[in-house]
Amino acid sequence: MKDTNSEAGEGHNSAVECTRADFLSWVKTLSDIEHKLDALKAEKKKARKQARAAGVVLGDMDAALKLCDMNQADAQAHVTNLATYAEWLEAPIGHQFKIEFPNVIDEDDDDARMAELVSKARRDGFHAALRDGKSSAENPHPGGSDACAAWHEGHKKGLEVKAAETSVEPMGDDDTDDDD
Repeated sequence: MKDTNSEAGEGHNSAVECTRADFLSWVKTLSDIEHKLDALKAEKKKARKQARAAGVVLGDMDAALKLCDMNQADAQAHVTNLATYAEWLEAPIGHQFKIEFPNVIDEDDDDARMAELVSKARRDGFHAALRDGKSSAENPHPGGSDACAAWHEGHKKGLEVKAAETSVEPMGDDDTDDDD
């Protein structure tokens, strides 16, 4: 069957004819990927059940992970917006929700930018060990740089925390608490 898509994207060769064998091959490939995704989703659901059984408030953990992936300015804006929206809705959060952030980095201040870069490298190293299971050899910063040293510092701390905190007994396969 000839591809008649006139809006084919970059890299698409609309002059190529798709054979039945190619089509069925792609159906199998994509189906196999879907099965792997289903297995990963089931594994994630089981892990979230175990986390909840260990006392983790899943929504709060998800929110904290979201904040970890933001830069300082976006995190500050996010938390400020949450406080504002909660206040508008007259939610009973109290005054303690007002979190004070340091000033956002002035892009013209090289020392402040470098300090933020080093701080971010330390956080990234911590998360690389704790969340992502990366080895110290996966440090993305140039060797000998302050960011490289900070990433290794954070990575070491992440490994220490992971070792200390992963001694929780996992739930058995027969536990059936539902998650989402």
